[in-house]
Amino acid sequence: MNFAARRGAARCFSVIAVRPQSSIQAVARDRRELEFIEESEKLAPNLWVSAPELLSSSEYDEDLFDYGVVNKPVAKVQAFGSPGEVTREISLNPDVFGGAVRPDIMHRVVLWQRARWRQGTAKVKNIRERSGTGRKPHPQKGLGKARQGSKRAPHMIGGGRVHGPLGLRDWSHKLPKRIRKMGLRSALSAKYQEGNLFVVENFDLEQPNVREFLSKMKGHGWTSGALLVDGVKSPDSVLKEALSNISRNTFQLVPQVGCSVYGVLKHQRLVLSLEALESLEGRLQNLATERKRESLDAYVSSH
Repeated sequence: MNFAARRGAARCFSVIAVRPQSSIQAVARDRRELEFIEESEKLAPNLWVSAPELLSSSEYDEDLFDYGVVNKPVAKVQAFGSPGEVTREISLNPDVFGGAVRPDIMHRVVLWQRARWRQGTAKVKNIRERSGTGRKPHPQKGLGKARQGSKRAPHMIGGGRVHGPLGLRDWSHKLPKRIRKMGLRSALSAKYQEGNLFVVENFDLEQPNVREFLSKMKGHGWTSGALLVDGVKSPDSVLKEALSNISRNTFQLVPQVGCSVYGVLKHQRLVLSLEALESLEGRLQNLATERKRESLDAYVSSH
């Protein structure tokens, strides 16, 4: 048997050996999921999502949470005009704010964002674009020097550059939408786990006064910088005018569609209005995970 035949036989053997193993693993995983749900019902039959004592807790078991047995992440809605006043408590979408933190995915998304922001206008002049005479610097013979043909040569001072950027380069690259959404969900989950995620009813400012805005932010304890997310496609005009004279490195205001992984990670705190929160959850919810959770809920309720 020659080398090509042995290579093809090895490939066929690898396919035959791997496929049954992957299917067996899938069946075993599904069986473990069902056994886990049955055991969780026996050990803690009253632990369910609707239990108020679980909703008020900030810590949860990862395995129980994945199968919808214990609490979802929650947030206290605060009144922006009255620091320290909590109006109500709401449950957050676990697919958006309760997922695993993936630094590798967030890194990919940040690189994709910064690559799209690059202008690509860097350019150098080559020997043809450099200004200067075209005559030889000195005669070919008679001076004991190395022969030279032009002062605009790359090895001469003030000469042209070789292999340099030519300008108008597009640095952007493609990144699947699924990865982009995963990165934003991971960034939001990281802010929630750090305790730097805050929700307000709305950013109610009577007039675009910078001093009034800073006093309210100081009352809430958000003085070291925050990313404010308000509105779906455009934020409140009064708030936008109030923040026009404040550095974006300290307080940045964006609509829901402008909430990005880079902006969330750049600022220490993330403050969302209720309108932006609902729109963000609707945009980032994982429909496949939601359907899986609904099917598991139906299974547990039927048993």
